[in-house]
Amino acid sequence: MKTEPPAKPPQKAAPVVQHPLRKNLFQRLLEKRGATFVISLLINGLVILIASLLVVHVVQGRKKMVFTAPPPSEAPKEVEHQVQMAKKTKSMGAPNVTKLITSSAANVSIALPPVDMSSASPDVMSSVMNGIGGAGLGMGAGLGGAGGGGGMPGGAFTSFGFQNASAGTLTGTLFDLKQNSAGQPLPADDASFGVTSEKYSREGFSDSALADYYKAPTKLYAAQWYVPFMQGTEAAKAFQLKNADNFWIIHYQGVVIPKVSGTYRFWGVADDLLMVQFDGNLVLNYGCFTPGNRTVPTEFRLYDGLTRDQWVPGRGPIMHGLMHGLGGGETFEVHAGHRYPIDIVFGNAEGSTLCYLLIEKVGETYQQDSHGNPILPIFKLAPVPFTKPDSEGTVFAPDTKFSVWSSEKPL
Repeated sequence: MKTEPPAKPPQKAAPVVQHPLRKNLFQRLLEKRGATFVISLLINGLVILIASLLVVHVVQGRKKMVFTAPPPSEAPKEVEHQVQMAKKTKSMGAPNVTKLITSSAANVSIALPPVDMSSASPDVMSSVMNGIGGAGLGMGAGLGGAGGGGGMPGGAFTSFGFQNASAGTLTGTLFDLKQNSAGQPLPADDASFGVTSEKYSREGFSDSALADYYKAPTKLYAAQWYVPFMQGTEAAKAFQLKNADNFWIIHYQGVVIPKVSGTYRFWGVADDLLMVQFDGNLVLNYGCFTPGNRTVPTEFRLYDGLTRDQWVPGRGPIMHGLMHGLGGGETFEVHAGHRYPIDIVFGNAEGSTLCYLLIEKVGETYQQDSHGNPILPIFKLAPVPFTKPDSEGTVFAPDTKFSVWSSEKPL
């Protein structure tokens, strides 16, 4: 029997070993520094790249903002000359404000800016009001929440009007009843004042009825008729009469435009004469003098703020210097945006004077004073800032849209 030789055991293959030179840089860094170092290195590189891009963008953006100055020309000299002239004119004009203002302005409190009225002089008040007017503060409807007519009237201010004509004012002309048209003195007393005012009323406030009297060359332009208690000579000073005295009549006239349609009524009084003619009809006639007893009020309101010894409620006929409070005028209808002629006549015979003209829109709700009287706003043609005066003056409500009308600019 043939014996087979034993089988050879299988040969094992040698393991494959990678040559060290074949490892890349990333693999070698991982072996030596670890994964944390590599990740940190990558993040730092990314941050540096982003920062470089931002720097390039900013530098390029700044280069775009560079401007090249134009060659010099003659135009800038003209502009510089105009600016210098404007500054010179402004500085030269400022002192005149004090000369134009009168002491009557010291009797008026102004809301903007706040002023201590107990110590304010006429010069201080002229600066305050001229600053307001000159700046032309338009407060919405002119001046603001009330919504009145155009902007603020301008120029020097007195209780009897502004110096400059503007929309939102009526033209005021003063007639001196103690001088004739040539400026010569005339005798004057209460009786002659009554006769003259009667004639003026009967002729529909035509200035030809006062042609025999001296007409002040200076005119004032009023936006409201609220004159606190003061000496009557202040009116003549405001109109720059050389011989400031009493016995005068001021005629304010123009065209007014209501903002809100409705039924209205004036409430007012004056020492000594207050008459309002609206759209050709006499709608208010109340003061110490009531010419012709035409449309004399039958309803009166003794408001807070009036000195008790001057206002006598329920005392029969009106006596000189003794009145019953504010009198209510005749009601009248208006349509918003329509134009209506108006005449307001304010006069004084002798001694002290005052004038209050408020307006009521029938059907509105009002707050009340301590006597239960509805507190009404002042009738205005521009929202002139005004607060209750230190001297005697009736209480009144803030401006409303219906109380601040507008007017055509005086001619």
